This record gives sequence, structure tokens and C-alpha cells, in this order.
Amino acid sequence: MKEIYLICVSLIFTFTLITGCGGPFLDRGSVSDVLPPPGENNENSLNAFDLDEDSENAVEPGETRDDERVDLDCCVTDILVRDTAITGDNSISVTANDFIMTLNSDKNAYSTADIINIWGTLEYIGDNETISIWSGCPFMLFSISGGFDEYDFDSALGSFQNDVLISSTLEKGRVYHFDYIKSGGWDGDSPDADFWQNFFSDEDLILPKGDYTIALTGAFGLTENVVESDIGLKAELLVAVS
Repeated sequence: MKEIYLICVSLIFTFTLITGCGGPFLDRGSVSDVLPPPGENNENSLNAFDLDEDSENAVEPGETRDDERVDLDCCVTDILVRDTAITGDNSISVTANDFIMTLNSDKNAYSTADIINIWGTLEYIGDNETISIWSGCPFMLFSISGGFDEYDFDSALGSFQNDVLISSTLEKGRVYHFDYIKSGGWDGDSPDADFWQNFFSDEDLILPKGDYTIALTGAFGLTENVVESDIGLKAELLVAVS
């Protein structure tokens, strides 16, 4: 029986694999297994990595964890918020509908032994003191594509979002910081199954040799009809691994 393995930043609700909130489904077979609670595994799933207080994945190199943390009623509840954004050496910003979104990596080029640090920031710059957004969960979606043909990163590291409807309130002028956490899926019967098992078992992002496109999508809208009011934020940057 063909097995499809999934790992996502959320441990609740039904998983929906999409390219953005309300986007098209990627048909990769059915998934019947529910991800276990943190700290437990079964033969058909892997745990997500939580942003707990000791997680180094939630901190840029050289930074401390003294920043304010907020719960935006999303499945990722431990979100950093700052008055100013921290940008990486490799960075791109996009603006749409009174929002600024920035995608960052700490370097442009890496070795196959380097840990790759990726994060995004979101800031509301409109006229109101707060704004409500509507989305699935989470509403900031990372994906990685490219590399070499040996491994199918385009499919395995797509964007996962729970097919729910939530509302989050953002404050004007505050910078919301989202660290990249691995999410994706793979075919348990494929010849590359052992590679993906090992890849997702490691919290750190370390990539094989190749050129990669990192994408970040602000997958949310301004009304409960998320598709029609989609904010239209997407940023991409390139990283080289040699």
C-alpha cells in the first residue's frame, strides 16, 4: 500500500496541501494518519518542531530571546514581535495593501554542511491602529524548490496549510517575525524515502548541492472570503549550496 508521509507546523485539524490560502490542491494520494502529540511518533508520521522557549530555530544567529512573543490565534502560537525588523544578508521585501513582507536568509551561498537560516517578517502600515486578517493556518507559508534532479524538493517542500478559517489581529507598526520550520511530504514507497525520513528528522535546514528558490507567501485576506480578498503578498529569493 502506498504511504504518504506528511510533516507540518500544525498538529491539529485536517491537513490540506495547497500553494496558498484557497489555492489549488496538489493530488498526492490520501492521508489517513493523524500526527501524534509532541514527543511521540508512529510508523506513518513525524512530529513537527515546536517553537518552544529553548528552540534555537526561533533565533537568528547572535540574537537573544528577549523579544516579545504573541499568540495570533493561529496554529503557530509563539510568534516573535518587534518594533524593527531584523534583515539578513540575502533579503527581499514586497508591499501590497498596506502590508510589508520581507523574506530573509542569513547568506547568499552555503556549503553542504551549513545550517541555512530563513525567516520572514510581516508589518501592517495602514491607517488603522489594528487590522484583522482571515486565513487558514498558518498564514505565512514557506516553500523550497530547485536543487538538482536527484531529489524532488519542489514537491516535498511545498506549502502546507490547515483548511480552517481563523481571524488574527495585527497591530500597526509592529513587526511580526516568522522562522522557517520544515514542512512537507513524501512518498514512503519512493527510492528516496530514506533521504526524506532523515531530512525531516533533523530540525536544522541543511540542503544538498544545488541552486534553490525560497518562497514566502502571505496567505491571508481581509475578509472571511479569503480567496476574493487575498492580500497578494509573495516573495522569492535564491540561495546557492556548493
